[in-house]
Amino acid sequence: MDGASSSSDDGGDETPDEARFIEEMYKAHEKLKVDPETARQMEIVAEVARRREQDEPARLRVKSDAIFGRFDVDADGFLSFAELSALGAATGGGELSQLAYGAGCHEIGADP
Repeated sequence: MDGASSSSDDGGDETPDEARFIEEMYKAHEKLKVDPETARQMEIVAEVARRREQDEPARLRVKSDAIFGRFDVDADGFLSFAELSALGAATGGGELSQLAYGAGCHEIGADP
């Protein structure tokens, strides 16, 4: 049971399977006669995991908006060919062709 006490304070290092296991262990703690401190730690870890899962879409949106804002140089709300090419280069993507850019724009109904 020392593994519970060695986890990080924010509980962010667990996989969903680990978080589910911890939650199941917490629910069964009386049957397993887990000491109260370990049960409390398991409860905290399970709650942090639940909140992180709940907040993930908002956190991803904030990150994607920040990235978009960094590369939307003219701040028109769209990424031009040059802006999208710069984003691809900065993130290790391959070279973007004008044809691929035009096809992507057409797919989402935007003018290239």
